[in-house]
Amino acid sequence: MTLHILWTNYTRTKLPVLWCPTCQKRRRMLAQFQDWYGWYTTCLSCGDQWNDGEMLERPFAPRWRSKNTQEAKETWAIYKVTRQEAKKL
Repeated sequence: MTLHILWTNYTRTKLPVLWCPTCQKRRRMLAQFQDWYGWYTTCLSCGDQWNDGEMLERPFAPRWRSKNTQEAKETWAIYKVTRQEAKKL
């Protein structure tokens, strides 16, 4: 028996400022697009996540908000640096 696991990379990344329903104000977001799955968005303030506009299920785990926020901020920082470097070219 052969098992195939398919995972596509994010094809587009954006750093918009959008309305966060959890925070009840405009917040910085990390939005990444993946083929077949659509936009995957994470609030950099509260850590809540959405997929194509629908809020994802919150995990039953300790410190999940801080983990989601930290991972999104790290990805955001990497993208921000590469975007600035691209402007210099």
